[in-house]
Amino acid sequence: MESNAKTSACVPQPQYSPTPEQQCIIDNCPPPYQGGTPPTLARVTAAAGAGKTTVLLELALRAAELGHEHISYVTFSKAAAQDGQRRLTQRLQQSCAQASFITIDAMTLHSCAQRALKTHYQQILASNEDESPFSELYH
Repeated sequence: MESNAKTSACVPQPQYSPTPEQQCIIDNCPPPYQGGTPPTLARVTAAAGAGKTTVLLELALRAAELGHEHISYVTFSKAAAQDGQRRLTQRLQQSCAQASFITIDAMTLHSCAQRALKTHYQQILASNEDESPFSELYH
């Protein structure tokens, strides 16, 4: 039986028992942006070894389950971005039949900022210097 509509084919099954705080992050994943209210971001901040990456893996599964087609993973180092890309891809392929439809874009904070500047360069130049959030870049 074939269908053109995407169905939820992801089975998020944590391989650990998340803390209440971690479960709250996973459960509060917003649906894909459909216009209107701007999309929200998930930011996980915790000490080393607290389970940040594991929570983000489960959050990615939840996002895929809700129909997200693009997941951005921003971190501090190139090694962490590469590891995140590998682990997210692997986890989605293990648990999600529609993993091939999901784009994972892992990058460093610097490459994220560079991409934003490249994408919005003309808008930044065309904006009024006094009103621009980038006015400090002009001087």
